[in-house]
Amino acid sequence: MTSRAPRSTVGRVIDRWSAWWASDARATVVDVALAASIGVLSVLGLARAASESGTAIPIAAVALLVVQSGALAVRRRWPMAVYAIVGCATIVHAWLGYEANVSGLAVLIAIYTVAANVPFREALGAAGIYVIGMTLSLVGAALQADAAFASFIPEFLINLLAL
Repeated sequence: MTSRAPRSTVGRVIDRWSAWWASDARATVVDVALAASIGVLSVLGLARAASESGTAIPIAAVALLVVQSGALAVRRRWPMAVYAIVGCATIVHAWLGYEANVSGLAVLIAIYTVAANVPFREALGAAGIYVIGMTLSLVGAALQADAAFASFIPEFLINLLAL
């Protein structure tokens, strides 16, 4: 009769780590950390832009950034809803003339989540909506900044490549 040797401490730690890594708890922790970090970086970027221009931090912009980044916390559970929330907040943010910053990453993360977790036909529809929304955001930003549309084409192509 052969006896099996007890698992070493390292083996038990690896087993626990592997179980946690495959769990929904890890996904939730990662999503909340991602949402919080994008939210903090976005608001800090907005505060920096406001201090450089000598204006007050717009409350509406902060609210949009909080909604935009906060939605990412549940991105794996409701990918299409998160994508809709983040996309609408991004378009409104651009059309109100607030400076673009790290918050643009939220849209890319949301569209990635849709592509990774939603059936192909729905993801393809979301990709089309992404192109329309991105165009609206860039047009809104260009109109608010009184910028020439010469900068619109390169920005559009860069965002299209991100898709």
